[in-house]
Amino acid sequence: MKASRRFRNLLTWAIMSTVGITAVPQAISGGELPPNAYAVESKYRANLKSIDRQLACLARNVYYEAGSEPMRGQLAVAQVTVNRARSSQYPDDICRVVAQNVVKNGSRVCQFSWYCDPTRRKNLRISSNHPSYIAARKVFVDGFRLPAISADTFFFHRYDVVSDPAWKRKIVAKIGNHVFFKTTKNP
Repeated sequence: MKASRRFRNLLTWAIMSTVGITAVPQAISGGELPPNAYAVESKYRANLKSIDRQLACLARNVYYEAGSEPMRGQLAVAQVTVNRARSSQYPDDICRVVAQNVVKNGSRVCQFSWYCDPTRRKNLRISSNHPSYIAARKVFVDGFRLPAISADTFFFHRYDVVSDPAWKRKIVAKIGNHVFFKTTKNP
């Protein structure tokens, strides 16, 4: 039985993230699924749906936040979004990270500005061959990391946005049109 490449990648990621394996198993990276593939598929079906849903949310966030940037900028935005989902300080689901917002002085403020914009489609489907989807997949499924964006880099904004002086964060990189910050405060 031939399995689609996308299914094999998602299945491999699901297995690796569940049992902590760091290398792609040969049986799955081949072209044929192992004999117990249906049992594995059944066991991880819910996880695969969750991965697919979160990948779509991540691709949408990359598209709206950095869609016009070179791949490196899109990868950095994807990485910060994933960093948040992996941190105990934020929701553990990428879709919930993207949708996170607070009400300040009667106004809704979103963590990712596009999400508060009523003209942006929250259910926009990004094609799997679109650069934003590719960047999201590389970071979320393939585990790609830019060295400049460490696991504790949770913030970014456009380079031309002026930050509140009270909001002191350590700048770690300028990639594309964005400046990236660590949670560590400047001395």
